[in-house]
Amino acid sequence: LSLYSFAGFESSFGVSAATRVFIIGDSTTENWGPNWYPCMGWGAVFQHFFDSSKVVVDNRGVGGTTTKSYYNEHWSDVIADINSGDYLFISFGANDSNTYATWCTTTDEFIDYLGIFCSAAREKGATPILLSTVNENTWSAQGFLKDSYGAHPKAMCQAAEKYDTPFFDLYNYGYNLAEEQGEEYNTFYRHNNYKPGEYENYIDGKKDNVHLQETGATDYARFIVEEIEKSSDERLKVLAEATTPRYDVTF
Repeated sequence: LSLYSFAGFESSFGVSAATRVFIIGDSTTENWGPNWYPCMGWGAVFQHFFDSSKVVVDNRGVGGTTTKSYYNEHWSDVIADINSGDYLFISFGANDSNTYATWCTTTDEFIDYLGIFCSAAREKGATPILLSTVNENTWSAQGFLKDSYGAHPKAMCQAAEKYDTPFFDLYNYGYNLAEEQGEEYNTFYRHNNYKPGEYENYIDGKKDNVHLQETGATDYARFIVEEIEKSSDERLKVLAEATTPRYDVTF
């Protein structure tokens, strides 16, 4: 088991940084808050990986949203705050693919809305980045991890190519990691499942294979940062130079 500790993290309150990272997405990105701990999206821990004197993360993820509903209900507030030199991380797909949801989208609509976000960010001088949604923790009776969210994770990759944006494939990363770690670990240590009394917030326990707990959120955030650091894309250089040291502790 490897855990990661962080150095140099400070509260972003009161910090005036040259670079801001806005995150828009659904519940797999959002903060959730202390009443839900340890459930949280990857955006809730993303600041830990950056020197807050250089980069400040502004997580605007909202649970239950699709690209369509986010555009209609939240986007105007976000784009009004974005300035030149900022970054916009965009991660949707879980709710877009739900055909029973009021604001669901076809993959073509999905790609179109992503284009609206990317174009508007660029008009403000910001850099958009697309990220596929995280996969569900759903396993077959034979012990195989099932696919999630239809064609929308792949459509995010297609959108990244169409709009020439950096792309981080959270879906395939999470899928491969889940298969490597196995069903039990993913269920009780990465996703939002708890036994009765394990946490005060979940006295009766919890069964939720869609959302992440802190360990899973940290896995995804770390993956994004490691991909940023390895990338040769000049658009990511500012972020790569602002990451904090991480230490692999094995026991």
